[in-house]
Amino acid sequence: VTLSGHVIPDPNASALVQAPLPGRIELPENGLPLLGAPIHQGQVLAHLVPILDAVDRTELRAELAELDGRIENLARNLKRLRQLGDNAPRQELEDTETEHASLTARRRAIADSFSVRMPLTAAVGGVLALRNASPGQIVAGGETLFTVVDPQRLLVEALLYDTDHATHFTSASATTAEGRILRLTPLGSGYELRGHALPIQFRIEPDPALVAPGGPRPPDQLVVRQPLTVVATMFHGSA
Repeated sequence: VTLSGHVIPDPNASALVQAPLPGRIELPENGLPLLGAPIHQGQVLAHLVPILDAVDRTELRAELAELDGRIENLARNLKRLRQLGDNAPRQELEDTETEHASLTARRRAIADSFSVRMPLTAAVGGVLALRNASPGQIVAGGETLFTVVDPQRLLVEALLYDTDHATHFTSASATTAEGRILRLTPLGSGYELRGHALPIQFRIEPDPALVAPGGPRPPDQLVVRQPLTVVATMFHGSA
């Protein structure tokens, strides 16, 4: 059977980097990476400065003012208790010190939220396949800013409309628009239709003629979403 397919990233060797909340993009120490640049796991690709709307800012400022008053009262109580020396109730002194430290830390955290810079890091290593971020850009929460893929670990996905044979593939190959032939190994099929078709995934087998320092690798110049024509052989025998 002949199927329409395309290249997809291996989900275990690719990652999206998204904005966890609305904010403004700022440059990392070494600048924004360029497309195709090598990326290592944990690398900071950009910084995000959260943006607070007027309501949030007003609420936070009100909370800071309340905390300032409580912290000031606790500081006066601490001063009075410490002046009593050994005559001060030990339990009251410890409770006051604990509450004062807790509220001070809470105030510091709220104040930092006005200017905190969140690092956006890569969950996997590979190359930068997509960049939708620029310095000063305002982004929405959940917006995809970067995509990292491992070009040596790509898969092929095709759509099968004859779902009765979804699990009976024995071999497969794919052809690019330039005529390059890829050897494929069937991996499995989904259990949910996508537009009246079932997605089938294949692994791209290494080309023995192409040897990298770490061993064989798939052919170069394949990119995510690249269209392919997949020819698969199915088993029709009875059990």
